[in-house]
Amino acid sequence: MSGLLSIGVRAMNASQTALQVAGHNIANANTAGYSRQDILLSATPGSFSGAGYIGKGVQVAGVARAYDAYAVREEQRSSSQAAMDEARLQQLEQLDTLFPLGEQGLGHAATQLFNAYVDVASAPQDLSARQVVVSRAEDFAARARAVAEQLEQMQSGVRNDLGVMSTQANQIIDAIARVNGLIQAAQGASQVPNDLLDQRDQLVRDLSALVPVSTVETDQGGLNVMLPGGQALVMGSQARALELRVDPADARLRQVALVGSAAPLSGSQLAGGSLGGVLRFQNEDLPATRSRFEALVTGVTTAVNAQQALGVAVDAGDGLHPGAPIFDDGGQGALGLQVAMRDPLGVAAAAPVAASAAAANLGTASVAALTVRSWDGASTPQVELEFTGAAAGSAATGYRWRVDGGAWTNEASLPQPLTLDFPVGGDPDSAALGWSLNLQGAPKAGDRFSVAPPAGSSAEVAEALRHQNGNALAMVGLREKALVGGSTAGDAYAELIAEVGLRVEGGRTLADLSASAAEQATAERSARSGVNLDEEAARLIQYQQAYQASAKVLQIAQSLFDTLLQTAG
Repeated sequence: MSGLLSIGVRAMNASQTALQVAGHNIANANTAGYSRQDILLSATPGSFSGAGYIGKGVQVAGVARAYDAYAVREEQRSSSQAAMDEARLQQLEQLDTLFPLGEQGLGHAATQLFNAYVDVASAPQDLSARQVVVSRAEDFAARARAVAEQLEQMQSGVRNDLGVMSTQANQIIDAIARVNGLIQAAQGASQVPNDLLDQRDQLVRDLSALVPVSTVETDQGGLNVMLPGGQALVMGSQARALELRVDPADARLRQVALVGSAAPLSGSQLAGGSLGGVLRFQNEDLPATRSRFEALVTGVTTAVNAQQALGVAVDAGDGLHPGAPIFDDGGQGALGLQVAMRDPLGVAAAAPVAASAAAANLGTASVAALTVRSWDGASTPQVELEFTGAAAGSAATGYRWRVDGGAWTNEASLPQPLTLDFPVGGDPDSAALGWSLNLQGAPKAGDRFSVAPPAGSSAEVAEALRHQNGNALAMVGLREKALVGGSTAGDAYAELIAEVGLRVEGGRTLADLSASAAEQATAERSARSGVNLDEEAARLIQYQQAYQASAKVLQIAQSLFDTLLQTAG
């Protein structure tokens, strides 16, 4: 009779444990990282009797954790890649907002600056037109500074993000090491701590969302966690932390390293996780964009300042002096860009020399353009050019020229183009006055052209400069000139926008693909080891019925025992 009672008790205990396991599964159906647990039952070995071996019921052999190592590793790998791509995409999308299209863009501001010189060239004596140039220069500088400041803010934000992510990673690394110790202690007592194993896997999953990791299980139940290059983050219950270091090549950048290591971690060792995504943005996307942006700003400001120096301002005072620089960045690039010349009279619209044709010329040749190539601010000789031929008014077959009223130098032919080489006093100076003169039409023998600075009193020179537009025309020409790596300012800005746009679209494509892969991997792991509430509900009914049947066994055993007592009585 006691055997039947024991069988009933064991059956009730087993069913009760099974109900607890099913209830535990249902309670943790929405717990992140939880793996379904299944009760393992085995028959209690029977005892020999004259009729053979008689069973002694059931016993709980253990509680197994539904675990698929491949599915877990695949989920960790894909989620790490997805986190990296998403973190980089978020930074790229923020970067994209710094370079708007249309009138709000820096390229438009550069074009408007050059366009302002059109009005100056049309009416150089109009002070309001010169004031517009100053205003457009200030607008360009302000926009350039604003973008540079936002780039610096992004750089600072990246540093902060890397710091926060490193701290989070270190906290998770420490937690994994602690759980490792608990698991090893439990397994040392011949117990399998399923919930601790789930907790550790979830911690590894959280860590892989920050940095790429791989894992190796040990015989003692521990889990070693390593970076792709083999550097250990967790060895049993020992943890190794990450730290940020200032990049010696650029103090704005940060490097990630293991505490105590001599060299920082490379990009390939951190090619995963949100920290890896932000690090890639810092090392690749942001510097490339900043470089293009700075090249654009430098190209425009350098060209404008150089052309300004080839002209003469109205407020030059006594003598002719090169125009003062319009822009000054103080050695800080776009971040420190300012307009150094705010006086509209300082806009150097006039060239130091002007070309003119003699009134008595008989041919159709006229001045098409005079372009000053270089000027040191001091040398402004007068150059006269006269075409020669068989007789006055005949077709020109040669030419002669002289400097500052000196002796004529005769040339018997008319090469295309004409090149006049004349001596200068002292050592040759490449910064001395150099210019090119374009004529249109057909000259006749005796036709004269001169290139000379304005002459007369200071007042007369100032008045002449007020109406001269040679340098303003050259400024207008910068609009269509290759100022930035073979491109105009407008085209260079469009190329900058296109490059950032390509990075954003490429980043978005990668993020979409990796997110889809991560979702599939998570679904696969959940299908293999997650909790199915319908199945657990069915198991509850199954174990409930088994419990009730076990109770019936006890009831029958009790009834039989009572019958025996009554018979004996």
